[in-house]
Amino acid sequence: MALWPYLGITAFFAIIYWLIFNEAIDLNGDNASYYILGKSLNSGNGYTLLSDIKQSPHGHFPPGYPFLISVFMVISKEVVFIKAVNGLFLLGAFLVFFRLCRIYKVPDLLALVTTFFLMFNYPLLKSSTVMMSEIPFLFFSLLTLFLFLKSDEKKGWDYFVAAIISLSLAYHIRTQGIALLGGIIVFYILKKKYQKAGLTFFGFFLLALPWTIRGKLAGISSGYVNQLLMKNPYQAHLGQAGIGDFLARIGDNAGRYLCKEIPQTLLPFLEVNYKEPSPVSYWIFGVAIVLLFLTGMGYAFQHKQKLLLASYFLFSGIIFLLWPAEWVGTRFITPVIPFIMLFTVAGLYFLTELVIEKAGSGNNKYLRFAFTGLLITSVLTVYLQPFVYEDKSDADKRPFRRLLVEKQGIYPPGYANYFEMAEFVKANLPEDAVVACRKPLLFHLYSEGYTTLYPFEKDQDKLLKGLKDKQVDYVVLEQIGYSSTSLYLLPVFENNRSLWRDVHFLDDPKTYLIQLVPEAFPE
Repeated sequence: MALWPYLGITAFFAIIYWLIFNEAIDLNGDNASYYILGKSLNSGNGYTLLSDIKQSPHGHFPPGYPFLISVFMVISKEVVFIKAVNGLFLLGAFLVFFRLCRIYKVPDLLALVTTFFLMFNYPLLKSSTVMMSEIPFLFFSLLTLFLFLKSDEKKGWDYFVAAIISLSLAYHIRTQGIALLGGIIVFYILKKKYQKAGLTFFGFFLLALPWTIRGKLAGISSGYVNQLLMKNPYQAHLGQAGIGDFLARIGDNAGRYLCKEIPQTLLPFLEVNYKEPSPVSYWIFGVAIVLLFLTGMGYAFQHKQKLLLASYFLFSGIIFLLWPAEWVGTRFITPVIPFIMLFTVAGLYFLTELVIEKAGSGNNKYLRFAFTGLLITSVLTVYLQPFVYEDKSDADKRPFRRLLVEKQGIYPPGYANYFEMAEFVKANLPEDAVVACRKPLLFHLYSEGYTTLYPFEKDQDKLLKGLKDKQVDYVVLEQIGYSSTSLYLLPVFENNRSLWRDVHFLDDPKTYLIQLVPEAFPE
């Protein structure tokens, strides 16, 4: 097997990743959770948030990605290094994807063009610069598919055992990995390989059992499963979803994926507004991509193992449609982006061949190369505009420009002060001090102390009691863009000067660290 495609993919991706890699911490908060959990595992403190003074067992995020972080922390605990590891996982995903294409007898030229497209895909590149689980999950999903295909072709059990381990790891990285299990079992059942179907389920069950038992003993359950069953995961008071809610959710998700996520996945220069209906053109793009995708599946699926991908898509689609409608964005369909790209390109390729045959051309080879050149020219035009245009005013319309702008790693002024205040806390407050703030996990990355979220209570006594229950000593009044601080915290301390004393102040924008006095807490 020739190595030059793999070497070429590696070299080209290294250049791309060097150009777009952003050293700054992402401001979403969840990435800080993964890092802190990984650090806790690495330091031998168990699966808990080091920012929590109670050190309660953690159960919201599955342990797979924090475990990987803890392993790489043996080399370095620097945030920049851990972020870069996701780049390695994305490179690994591209290499495994290309190998999968070869197993499925996809022409090398088509596989290379698709991989070339993927190396400029904004959702994938963006995710690879953030400490989130999407890219490791993508890698282990593709690796699982590859290993099961190899185990079905080869005699012996080595690939099969490795496939089950990879499947389990994918599931422990993201619960969404259950789609892999369903797809693989259905694949074996349809092929009447009942022994392997049973062994796959049994092996997966055994590897998933420790995490399940741990949750039961600790009295916690999967945060994602609980949120999936709610009417709205951000409004718990609305209660559990019923059949009607799930039917409405399926309709909402199907329409949104068709006119927003799917078009933006392949055409990321499209501006998506989730608060407004999409233009008719977005629906046209979505329908066109789906039709090309289905055409490409029929064209590329010339391999005897095609049922594995088909069943995996089926279970993935079910999960996507049942997902809470409030969870929007391309990050949730990350594991299938390579196949969306592959079959869309394959659909274009097939239609080109059809036109060539109808035209009765005597030399299809050169026309196919011309088609490939057209695709490459298109991707360069769409994705590499920042090297042509200097105007930054519409950077959001040019995905690669967006990544280059983000690479500068400049925090908004409110966050710059927020992190500077955290560094002050690290240098000046006692190690056991508890700080309440709006983004406690991000604050902990810089303060390395105990942090917690303040209660969202307008009633002063309830808010102060909540702070007391959380053993809060200090509070940060910041301006990082959330209304909750001015809505809940600020009125209490503006109207009750005797409850606190100033500790530290930063200007532009005004950011305060205050200490609560014992008299602040109601009896």
